[in-house]
Amino acid sequence: MKIAFAVALAALGWKTADAACPNACSGQGRCTNYAATFSVSPLNVFKPLSGGSVNALGYDTSIPKKDSCTCFLRSEDGTDVYSHTGADCSQRTCPSGPALHATPYADNSHQQIMECSNVGTCNRELGVCECHDQYTGKNCGRRKCPNDCNNRGICTSMQDIAKGVAAANAYLSWTSTSHVYTSSFDAT
Repeated sequence: MKIAFAVALAALGWKTADAACPNACSGQGRCTNYAATFSVSPLNVFKPLSGGSVNALGYDTSIPKKDSCTCFLRSEDGTDVYSHTGADCSQRTCPSGPALHATPYADNSHQQIMECSNVGTCNRELGVCECHDQYTGKNCGRRKCPNDCNNRGICTSMQDIAKGVAAANAYLSWTSTSHVYTSSFDAT
């Protein structure tokens, strides 16, 4: 009887020392007793601090936090991002892009990177963006052309137009000194 009680007590004591995360991290993360280092902000990028106590798996061994899930990573356009989010890693993340119509987060940076470019809703079950009416693309980062150009043209992004102009003008030999300022709106 005493042996059975000792075995049960030892098993109970051993069990409480392990991490027991909610829903076993849904099979999409690691259960630890340390705090995950990512924030729950719209940006799900994995950014370990160099030289610190951040484990390569994404949790900080200097901050104890019982039963904490650290969700697994996936690659998005060459950047490691968290594939899932939520306390139990049960919700998928969506593709991110430069935020359209967002407030800058710093004086020296005018763009935030946000899920669905801040112009769509993330379908957490499927991990895909549901773009608002005027936007398209995997991360909703592209504006739709009106009436799809009425089937009489090609819908091109401003970035593609700028690249084309830069390539076409690369070999022009002109200087800005030949310009004559005659209009009041551009005269100095």
